[in-house]
Amino acid sequence: MSDEYPEEEDLEKITNWPHQDFIGWMEFIKSVWWMPDWGWDEEDGVYNISTGGWSGNESIISAMRHNFPLWGLYWQVHRTGGHYEFKTREAQDRPDTPKPAKVIVEEPLEEPCLGCGEVAKDHPNASGCQEWHES
Repeated sequence: MSDEYPEEEDLEKITNWPHQDFIGWMEFIKSVWWMPDWGWDEEDGVYNISTGGWSGNESIISAMRHNFPLWGLYWQVHRTGGHYEFKTREAQDRPDTPKPAKVIVEEPLEEPCLGCGEVAKDHPNASGCQEWHES
């Protein structure tokens, strides 16, 4: 990290991190996160991270989104203001953990679909993905 911004190599590592290593991914991301003492909390396999509007952290989130396996398996919630929640598989499976409703945007994608990886202007997001492929 230089001048509190992640290096391009760090962003590439985040994008290409192996999907079997969620904990290592999050540890690495925390090491390049700006202000982790303020915008990073992990408890019992639930990670709450906030970008604080910092463009370097927003770049990290973008790199995380491009790691489709890890993002798709562990991302739970995004709230206005740059707040994200991720959960380990164990935390997702706990009966005492409420299951958040995922917000699905029904707009054409500019990034690949998390469901299939397809990029097309008329491709719907994950909720309509299967029907789109069958048509």
